[in-house]
Amino acid sequence: MNADRKYREPFKIKSFVNPRTGSPSWRVDGFTRDRTRIRENFADLKAAECRRVELTTQWLQKETETAVRATKLTDYQLKLAEKVFMRLDEADHLEVAVNFWMRHGRPIAEKEAPRLAEAVEVFLKAVEESGRRFDTKRHLRIRVSIFANTIGNPRLDVITTEDIERF
Repeated sequence: MNADRKYREPFKIKSFVNPRTGSPSWRVDGFTRDRTRIRENFADLKAAECRRVELTTQWLQKETETAVRATKLTDYQLKLAEKVFMRLDEADHLEVAVNFWMRHGRPIAEKEAPRLAEAVEVFLKAVEESGRRFDTKRHLRIRVSIFANTIGNPRLDVITTEDIERF
């Protein structure tokens, strides 16, 4: 935002001469956020200034639908939340939907993951049956066997990329 740019005040004080009394008067004039026009006359400048400050404060405090708020959510999480809220009807409750999904829709492991030794056995059998060259098959057998002997026989779902990179 440009610092030189003047902020437009929602309410202004205008001076005028009261036609009935001939005395100086002041008018607070402006629009609320819902575009309702406010025009109030005051005989005292201080009273007009107080009313303008009061109306401006109300104008500044009113939340809009896209108000800026502090959050711990990441950009991705915010975008995902916006998508979810757009899909829900007014009557739907996000918390009820999430609770239902946690109880009934969350993927459940069907069975325990196989162990590394079983996977190595299947892999080496596939290598032997493949049309690869003799040296390629031998190098794969050696490398996979050394890897399996180095890290033991864990379940496949616990082996991480870091384990493989360390090897």
